[in-house]
Amino acid sequence: MKKIFIISQKLTGGGAERVASNLSYELTQNQYYKVYLVLFDGQNSTYPSGAEIIDMGLGPQSNAIGKISIFFRRVMKLRKLKKQYRPDVSISLLSAPNLINVLSKYGDKVIVSIRNFISRSANSTIEKYFVRYSSKKADITVCLSKLVELDMIDNFGAPEDRIVTIYNTVDADRLMKLSAEPEYRVPKQPYVVTMGRLMRQKGQWHLINAFKRVHEICPELRLVILGEGELEDGLKKLAKDCGIESTVEFMGFVKNPHRIIKGAEAFVFSSLFEGLGNVLLEALACKVPVVSTDCAAGPREILSLCETKADLNKVTNGVEFAEYGILTMPFNVDDEPFFKSQELTKAERYLAEAIIRIYSNKTIAANYRAKSTERIAFFSKEKIIAEWKKVIDCSTEDYLTD
Repeated sequence: MKKIFIISQKLTGGGAERVASNLSYELTQNQYYKVYLVLFDGQNSTYPSGAEIIDMGLGPQSNAIGKISIFFRRVMKLRKLKKQYRPDVSISLLSAPNLINVLSKYGDKVIVSIRNFISRSANSTIEKYFVRYSSKKADITVCLSKLVELDMIDNFGAPEDRIVTIYNTVDADRLMKLSAEPEYRVPKQPYVVTMGRLMRQKGQWHLINAFKRVHEICPELRLVILGEGELEDGLKKLAKDCGIESTVEFMGFVKNPHRIIKGAEAFVFSSLFEGLGNVLLEALACKVPVVSTDCAAGPREILSLCETKADLNKVTNGVEFAEYGILTMPFNVDDEPFFKSQELTKAERYLAEAIIRIYSNKTIAANYRAKSTERIAFFSKEKIIAEWKKVIDCSTEDYLTD
């Protein structure tokens, strides 16, 4: 039986944590795997797991000295766990766990997973250095999108013979069942919905500003925002300043958001940058039309057919009706949040136009709803888990020459 460590900071809140949860659950279904989910901080976990959980009990620290200390304690504790359990394969997700996984290597095959567009998301030069180091020292680097893979090769020197893309999986049948549960109130008036942490990367202030224009044309339409985060107070202030406070509903963290998503006229995604954009897959699984900024990376790969490097690097300068959803001009990745109403930018006007079109034109909306089933099959659980098993079971050389 092959022993597998899946290493994550925690089991609550973020997309990477959700992937760790899903991967641990699916791999435990294989009788030849013994899976351990190793968490730096196992408190307040919200995502399920089918694996045995090992809680290192080394939660985050707030001050600089504490952060340095906890980093080295995590390395030493994880190496001790590897000596004790002797995993054959150790899979980590996100920059800090990746580095700790590499530094604690003990006869295991180390797989690091890049979950974001590092050229945009890294907060410092030293973080970029650690990403570069981890990828070079790992046996295999798994990226969650093709554009992220290109970024790692072109800008971080990741070895081309030891890097691969494996998309996130989505269990469409499960999400459709969840979307039928009457757990949460669904707005009575027509609405569009967005979901994500209320933070700079997600660009929700642009969406609220754009919704001023939407409200002028479609006054009956509401905007529902799912998620919580540090920008919540500022975003609420912006909605009030824009005069659409009663039109924008902040619903906070919702344990099962899929009923709300399914009932929407469209799912709207306003991120400045991404790694993939897993919520777009969830929206497609709920058969909801998608409007998304054409940010790097992910939305174009999900909503359009990208067969070449040129396709991946294409960026729309307006509104593009792609094969599986609508892409709009991306926002500037260096934009900082604003919380006072102001004149719409060009990108905001295009986002507003796309929302109005998808809501007003039922033929376009119906077409995208119909195509969602076709597209989501590409990200099926069976297909994606088979790709992970291939990485896990084969030697590095066998995998890359297959």
